[in-house]
Amino acid sequence: MQPYHLSEMKYLFIVLCLLSAYSQAQTLNIPTDNNSIQSGKKLFADHCSKCHEFGKQNIGPSLASITDKMPTSWLIAFIQNSQMVIRSGDPYAVFLYNEYNNMVMPEFPQLDNNQILDILAYIKDTSLDKTYTADNDTIDAH
Repeated sequence: MQPYHLSEMKYLFIVLCLLSAYSQAQTLNIPTDNNSIQSGKKLFADHCSKCHEFGKQNIGPSLASITDKMPTSWLIAFIQNSQMVIRSGDPYAVFLYNEYNNMVMPEFPQLDNNQILDILAYIKDTSLDKTYTADNDTIDAH
């Protein structure tokens, strides 16, 4: 039996981390209560609004209706560490990275799943505004 090369071990580690994040997030639902939405609004303003808007692209893609386009587990993993998801070969993550000129989204390891779910609650709630429908987005999930 041949020993694993370092690059193979890194890839295996990345895959295992993604699987762990996905499995942990599978049971999590986006909250709908006002406290979560308001918490998400503040977290979005602090961490996301410099690059993301609703209904139009900024440095990053519009986030209108992203909660309807992508699984919650994928969104949590991508928000926590987009580069790990990209390195895993995820087709949509790779597409976004290429579409936005290899712009690296910052990692947010300091945000726990509940905080990210609050951000997603705010995104979902804001996306209900007819101004920000998915039809106004120029980048759709594939």
